[in-house]
Amino acid sequence: MNRRVLGHAVWGIPAALLLATVPSWSTATPTAPAGATPRGTAVATVPAAARTLPAGDEREYLGAKKCRTCHLAEYNSWRKTRMAQAFELLKPGVRAEAKEAAGLDPNADYTSDAGCLSCHTTGYGDPSGFKDIKSTPDLAGVACEACHGPGSKYAVDELMSLKNKNHSFESVIAAGLVYPVPESVCQRCHNADSPHNPSVDPKYAFDYTDRVNKGTHKHIKLKYKHGPLPAGVLFQQQRP
Repeated sequence: MNRRVLGHAVWGIPAALLLATVPSWSTATPTAPAGATPRGTAVATVPAAARTLPAGDEREYLGAKKCRTCHLAEYNSWRKTRMAQAFELLKPGVRAEAKEAAGLDPNADYTSDAGCLSCHTTGYGDPSGFKDIKSTPDLAGVACEACHGPGSKYAVDELMSLKNKNHSFESVIAAGLVYPVPESVCQRCHNADSPHNPSVDPKYAFDYTDRVNKGTHKHIKLKYKHGPLPAGVLFQQQRP
């Protein structure tokens, strides 16, 4: 994999044992959106494993505010994480010492750098994904859909919504929800090609099981029944 990420972000994923298969949208080779001019000195091209949907896939990114409608506690918890603030790490002077240690220019502006945006935003490289902070501010940072897939097919009234509180896991997964999230999704960014990797500092070593157990956002017990939990989801139990 040829992904890059700035900072040692905490990537919490549901369940320590994950049996789900990574969907094809997570591994397609991307093309940088028009107008995305690489900046800075560290990277210059979109990495090969960026989050680009395959040709013909019509799913679109909706942004974390859409998820907040039903998952307010998780959203508020996520907003406090480094994942949510990942885009901020690309700005000049932010985490200067860490950037310098990794051989990056701490004073450079990486907010338009294609090689950084794929791991510091949501949906970069897709028609409906992050383009720039002015036109797509709700997709800055690593949000829900970066891990769970674009929501336009499953976050709809007839499936996952306040109008259908007892939707089944089976139905929303069939519509494109990635749940539980497998380790390979994390490895798109947390890998040896990151400027911040264990060769720079051992603290950057990514332990998937440890990250899962600590979590990124709170794991809230379900209020409504959604049928059997998918295989591998151990942290969360439905309420009686």
